[in-house]
Amino acid sequence: MPLLLLYRLKPGPSPVRYPCTLNMPPANEFRLPRRWWVVLLALAAGAALRLWFIHAYPEIQGDPLVYGSIAKNWMLHGVYGTTLSGTLHPR
Repeated sequence: MPLLLLYRLKPGPSPVRYPCTLNMPPANEFRLPRRWWVVLLALAAGAALRLWFIHAYPEIQGDPLVYGSIAKNWMLHGVYGTTLSGTLHPR
């Protein structure tokens, strides 16, 4: 038999409950915040703002092109670098 089955705990006094834990719900109980609609409204406003920015400013310039080039070379060639004038330049 494993050692764990041979070892038995002796019954002891019940655990002490502290005042700060009396009002807490059990750990396995999931409860939504009282003002869940505020969180939902903030998430919806953030999504709407993000969609507006994508619609209002659709151009891609500068950094995204550089980062895309680095990612493409890293995936295709295993080199962290950019492609300039058709040649690969490691960074």
